[in-house]
Amino acid sequence: MKRLISLSLLTLLIALYQAVWTEAAIPLSSAQGDKGIHVWQTQQRLRALGFLKAEADGVFGSDTALSLYAYQAEKGIRPTGEADEETIRLLFLPPEPKKGDTLRPSWYGGGSELIPIGARFQIKDVRTNAVFSCVRVMGVSHLDAEPLTAEDTALMLDIYGGEWSWDRRPILLNYQGNVYAASMNGKPHGWEVIPGNDMSGHFCVHFFGARGDGSQRVDPEHLACAVEAGLYGWE
Repeated sequence: MKRLISLSLLTLLIALYQAVWTEAAIPLSSAQGDKGIHVWQTQQRLRALGFLKAEADGVFGSDTALSLYAYQAEKGIRPTGEADEETIRLLFLPPEPKKGDTLRPSWYGGGSELIPIGARFQIKDVRTNAVFSCVRVMGVSHLDAEPLTAEDTALMLDIYGGEWSWDRRPILLNYQGNVYAASMNGKPHGWEVIPGNDMSGHFCVHFFGARGDGSQRVDPEHLACAVEAGLYGWE
């Protein structure tokens, strides 16, 4: 029963995480005199940032307008005192990522093309900070990889405590200076491509939305690890 409850909570947290930075989560524009949940969301955000001292009540009054004037002035945008489209996007959307920031690509939204087959990259296990080098060897529903050398295989095995396992782990993947949040398992399986690396088979790397080969479904444990990895940076 405890495991079922934990999985339910985990599923809910993942769904909330995915929704936070989407267009659907952004409230509508509003102005003085408006009422509703979209006003309440804007007020809550302004309170969290320290611009609004009054309670969020869903009613756009003078306090909300003044807090918006202050926010707009600090951000250097046109001071309207309204929650216009520009202000709403600045309040609720994260800034455009810069090179070196941790990115969270969707596998079926272009993520599958970010790292070509044969490309070399580094993996960092965020729980141990251990780093090893890999090569993408294949992968359609997710990325299939192998350690580059026997030394890299030994580093990966050490991350798993000296015993290969299907356990998922949160990782950062660094390719040409771009850092991606992902998840890996530690169980060599299937065919192998790279000779002399002491791994009999390959292992799997899952970006957001990647699927298992057999089930063709998103693995909730891989997804949870990718979410966790997204909280970290490479350095």
